[in-house]
Amino acid sequence: MNMYFDILDQAHAAGEHACAGLPDTGACGFAWVVIPGTCGLARYCREKAADPGMHPGNRRWYGSKHWAKGWQFWNPGFYAGQSIDAAEKGAMAFAAVLKENGIDAHVDSRID
Repeated sequence: MNMYFDILDQAHAAGEHACAGLPDTGACGFAWVVIPGTCGLARYCREKAADPGMHPGNRRWYGSKHWAKGWQFWNPGFYAGQSIDAAEKGAMAFAAVLKENGIDAHVDSRID
């Protein structure tokens, strides 16, 4: 299996675990993780996301181009509610796994 696939798998699992079962209370908002667009993980994800045969729902797992610069993973914990606190917890857990693997990552969020 590919090293980057394994890192993504661990990161997504950590993000989902971090926000699983959290209540949908408090402020509404979004959270995402940004990595440098030139790092190996971003290049791997860009290549995978560009595969024309991939189902659009699966493409989200690999992230997308950030609006300013870099590569982003929108709601990496796959939180199904609107709570910014829960979404941020998932994003922070996702980013922590990336950092443990030497990938520069930071969490951004905004209130809706």
